[in-house]
Amino acid sequence: MGKLYEVLANNLLHNAWGDRGFPIDPVTICTRLGIKVIQTTLPADVSGALIKEQGKDPVILVHQADSRKRQRFTCAHELGHYVHRASCGEALDEYDTIDLRDPLSKQGTDPVERYANNFAANLLMPFHEVGRLHRAGTSLFDMADYFDVSEEAMSFRLQYVTKRLPAARLFGERAMRLKNTLAGVGSILDIAPSSDYTRLVPRLTVQQRLRANWEKVGSSIRKSVIDFEHERQDKAKGK
Repeated sequence: MGKLYEVLANNLLHNAWGDRGFPIDPVTICTRLGIKVIQTTLPADVSGALIKEQGKDPVILVHQADSRKRQRFTCAHELGHYVHRASCGEALDEYDTIDLRDPLSKQGTDPVERYANNFAANLLMPFHEVGRLHRAGTSLFDMADYFDVSEEAMSFRLQYVTKRLPAARLFGERAMRLKNTLAGVGSILDIAPSSDYTRLVPRLTVQQRLRANWEKVGSSIRKSVIDFEHERQDKAKGK
């Protein structure tokens, strides 16, 4: 069973990226969500920021002096902050905030920054695709090139995925059913639709859409967790 940031990253990929292939472009996904991404000059110890003023669309800033791969990860990291606020039930048009990607976020000690880092890794380097390349014998260097991420980021992600691959194979069929279920339970687009998507969304307030979306997601996830636990118990009993 994936963690919430993994579930949300996969759900967002399904709804806002589709089958466009790799590497995944976080700027395109942000645009679908109505988030503007701007390259600009930032302080030396700040790679990016999510800026949200009440009643205005959010903006993600990335440090233009950083490498392209670093900017991509920074954009995905700041998108993780946006998704985290949505998953916590905040009305997306009713708050002011500035989230910075600074040295603290790289240390992995702050839970919110750790969430954003994990979300970014899952968004840019999806679990099943990393696993597929690993089983095919793809080198670390070629994987990093395929996903357009740094070798350091790819190394951390590969370590995480390979530790989980045995369990993923054991429950492969259940994982696929869960993936299909999650793909159908809704999207962040239902909460903050882009202009070409608004006409498809029920005419409710942002807060009402947010509540309805996460009630639907929560119900589906709870059922999947129960089914997953039942199957694990059956396998343990040798059924």
